Amino acid sequence: MAQKNLGIVKAIHVGTTEPTNTNMLWFDSNTGINKHKYYNQVLSIWMYLSGVDRVTQSGIVANTTLDDPILAGFIVVAFEILNNTANAVTISIGTSVGGDDILSGYEISASAYENFSLGELFSLSVDSDIYVHSTNWNSADLDISFKVEQSGLI
Repeated sequence: MAQKNLGIVKAIHVGTTEPTNTNMLWFDSNTGINKHKYYNQVLSIWMYLSGVDRVTQSGIVANTTLDDPILAGFIVVAFEILNNTANAVTISIGTSVGGDDILSGYEISASAYENFSLGELFSLSVDSDIYVHSTNWNSADLDISFKVEQSGLI
């Protein structure tokens, strides 16, 4: 764990664990993250410094939980699905196992690209896992990307 010395004040903590000083910026160097964060005093959580980001996962071929959750305080503005195969598949996407509160029983055609607008804030205080499932994957291979934006409420 290192800190960047900006002269008089050490203001940026670099490491895989959060700093104890919540008045600093934190560069989270965990594998796959590598982003600056600040401490939100209202929610008592570390949040991405940038206002817009993506949660993306490729090679989805079976029921799964996306590797990265939608962070607390972020709005899902839109999401995209790409079917990399010539096999259609009907999927549901939700915030619980087997859930369909995001997308319910939607057929993704063979080799199709689909784009959806959402505008959904799942939680101001806890991260939300995203679950993708189908009753028959039909050898399909999907890429899914959620465009998220930090809520103006925090």
